[in-house]
Amino acid sequence: KNPAHFYVVVPLGLEELCAQELQAVGIEGARVLKGAVTFTGTLAAAQRACLYCRTPSRILMRVGVSDYEDEEDIYNFACRTKWENWFGPDATIRVDINARRSPLTSLDFTLLRVKDGICDRFRDLAGRRPDVERYNPDVRIAAFLTYDTCTFYLDLAGEALFKRGWRLTHGEAPLKENLAAGLLMLSGWDPSQTLIDPFCGSGTIGIEAALMAAGMAPGLNRRFAFEKLEGFDVDLWAEMKEDARAAVNRHVRIRIAGSDISSLVVEKAEEN
Repeated sequence: KNPAHFYVVVPLGLEELCAQELQAVGIEGARVLKGAVTFTGTLAAAQRACLYCRTPSRILMRVGVSDYEDEEDIYNFACRTKWENWFGPDATIRVDINARRSPLTSLDFTLLRVKDGICDRFRDLAGRRPDVERYNPDVRIAAFLTYDTCTFYLDLAGEALFKRGWRLTHGEAPLKENLAAGLLMLSGWDPSQTLIDPFCGSGTIGIEAALMAAGMAPGLNRRFAFEKLEGFDVDLWAEMKEDARAAVNRHVRIRIAGSDISSLVVEKAEEN
C-alpha cells in the first residue's frame, strides 16, 4: 500500500514514449533518464504498468539503498535488508549485479557477498536459506552500484517484459517486441491505416501492431515475478486482468501485410 520507488528499464530512444505510457495507466510524475524511466507509486500501479505498457523491458522495485566503501559494507547491507517482507526461505533466488564507476575490484566477489548476506539473514531468522536458481528463479534481485552507493531492487517482471508469450521460435535476429511496439508508436501508425512490413522476419512488427489495434494488453497472456511475492493480492490482480480482457476487441478491422525474401521466416511469422 505504501508508495515505493520503481526503475523502468527501456530501450534507448523509447524513454519519452514509456513515460507517456506510464501516464496513460495513471502513474504521475515519471522521470525520464537515459535508458530508463523512474516513478514513485504503489505496487498495484507498477503491476498495471507490467500488464499494459508496451515499451519497458523490465520494471524494478527499489527495496533499499545504502552507501558503501567495500564489499563488507555491501554484505552488511544485504544482511540488514528486510527480504522477508517480500519472500521466504523456500523461494529460489537469482541475484544480478551491475555497476557504474564502482571502485570495487571484483563484481563477482561482491555478488557472492550479496548472496551470502541474503542467505545469512534467512538462516538467522528461519534456520534455513533460499536456494540460488539461475534459470527459473521465483525471485530476481538486482544490485546496482555507483561509486559510493548500493541499491537493491526486486524485479517485478521475471522474464523480460518484451516476452509476451506469443513467440514460438526465435529467428536469427529477432526484433524485440517492445522495440517493435516503440517503432510503431514513433511511426505514427494507427489501425485505420494499412500497415505493410516488407522485411517482416518472424512477424514481430505485424503482431505487435495487431495487439495494439485489438487493444490487447501485452502482459495478458503471461506470468510475472510479482505473483510470487509475499502479500501478493490475488483478487486485485484477477480484477486487473479481467478489465484488460474486457477491453480486447477481437473484431477490429485492420489490414496488416508482411513479406520477406525467405519463405522459411514467413512460415515462422505465420506460426507466431
